[in-house]
Amino acid sequence: MLKLLAAADASKVTLPKYVAGNLERLPSVSAGEVDVYGLPAAVKKLTAQVDSLSKQVVEAKKPDEFHDLLMRVKVLESSCTPSAQYVSTDDTPSSDSTAITS
Repeated sequence: MLKLLAAADASKVTLPKYVAGNLERLPSVSAGEVDVYGLPAAVKKLTAQVDSLSKQVVEAKKPDEFHDLLMRVKVLESSCTPSAQYVSTDDTPSSDSTAITS
């Protein structure tokens, strides 16, 4: 084998750099998995998105906005007709969520 490579080298033969006898045995790799240089930019972008969403969650938890939303829900509940069905999301019965059957 070495004599063959020595003869090919002396003849300046261009040999393939990579050879696979069975391509099915090679793992598939997408371009995104190989892009190591793009990882810091992707991490920075994801960090900025998480920070933005975290700020939105904190702002949404303010008492005034929560109270306003609660009042809107109560207005909507009071405007429902008596024949409507109310379904509780938990298993415990409460005065706010009773089922009215017709």
